[in-house]
Amino acid sequence: MIKKNEIRLTRQRKVILEELKKMKSHPTADELYEVVRNRLPRISLGTVYRNLEFLSQRGMIKKIEVMGKRMRFDGETKEHAHVRCAVCGRIIDLTDIRNLGALTREISRKTGFEVFSNEAEFLGICPDCRKKTSGARVKSRNSGGGTGTSKSVRKRSGKDSSSASTFGTEAMKSSSLKKLSASLDRLYEEYNDRRFVEPDPLQFLYPFEEKADREVVGIIASSLAFGNIKQIIRSVSLAVDIVSRSHTTSPADFVVHEKRRDLEHLFGGFTHRWIKGKDMANLLLNTGRLMKEYGSLEGVFEESMKMNGSDIVGAVCDFVEKMNEGQSGGFGRLIPVSGNKSACKRINLFLRWMVRRDNVDPGGWEAVKPAALICPVDVHIFRIARALGFTKRKTADLKTAVEITEAFKRISPGDPVKYDFALTRFGIKGELSYGGLLRRLAR
Repeated sequence: MIKKNEIRLTRQRKVILEELKKMKSHPTADELYEVVRNRLPRISLGTVYRNLEFLSQRGMIKKIEVMGKRMRFDGETKEHAHVRCAVCGRIIDLTDIRNLGALTREISRKTGFEVFSNEAEFLGICPDCRKKTSGARVKSRNSGGGTGTSKSVRKRSGKDSSSASTFGTEAMKSSSLKKLSASLDRLYEEYNDRRFVEPDPLQFLYPFEEKADREVVGIIASSLAFGNIKQIIRSVSLAVDIVSRSHTTSPADFVVHEKRRDLEHLFGGFTHRWIKGKDMANLLLNTGRLMKEYGSLEGVFEESMKMNGSDIVGAVCDFVEKMNEGQSGGFGRLIPVSGNKSACKRINLFLRWMVRRDNVDPGGWEAVKPAALICPVDVHIFRIARALGFTKRKTADLKTAVEITEAFKRISPGDPVKYDFALTRFGIKGELSYGGLLRRLAR
């Protein structure tokens, strides 16, 4: 291990390290953040992620990668093994296992490797989950194992909320997932067409063929994607006209070379709800600065991915912090502030546009795969996800967005955000009803 006097342990790192060592539950970064903020109220989630990566790289803590789940962290660095529950994900340290050292030496002798660490993990089912599993079997046998519809369910039909409740109860059962998958695929095939885009801020990306230009227009369009749709379209149209000089110049060249004074003048009369021209100028100045430093916004996000390994939430939080650097107010909240319980819907929407490529999403980024994306959870997706039983959470925050994404991964592992555009048509287009959507998905 690197000696402590060789590492600059800031107050933030000390507090993170101290709190992690106190916790025996192998927390995620989010769980640790909730504890750390009691001592450091102004710390952000992105800062916690970056410091965990810093401490991990220097051998002061350990990462525990759990297949299909969030990265967890261990403050115990002495050689030990773990036992993990395959059902609930609970992890227990095994610090007193005999012969672990002998096994390491045997492996070294047989392979010729100089083994300096190990990641031994035992997989099983914890006592609590075993009890739940056996209890569920007993309940199933006592109920007779019937598949008919109960009287109470048959009585409740006709109202969207009632059908949503019934449908959501069934949707996540493995027997129903194939049916739901087929319904979602039919919906995707129908709406994977640019005819259904307008009105949507996505429409402003299509005229720009260069990836860098789409990045700039995409960050503008996604950042302004809140409020009344007519107001969104008006504001995005005005902002895009300014940065492209009515489509006669490159938006990327514009933000890289334009000066603060000129930007503030050009956006002088701009207003979108509480967003003012100065907020837009600051957003574009930071965008231009990052594009000069990293070559592109894709380069910024790629660096965030490298820092956070397989943890996409950490990468999103780090990307948000880079976009917000030097702006304590977050450009009037054009870009979310990591750690404030935001679902980062608009950033995840931007990532969907830049990463996915089909008849609707233009794509362009190669450094990120669609499988890594998080669902952009707005009020419409949140309502649909609750109806489908994808989440029981009552707040549309980042944890909820991850939970909903994991549910969609059961249907489309390589592209969990695939259905986002089709599903949101039922919130944007007045002629498409929420109840009609649920009836289509239940077919």
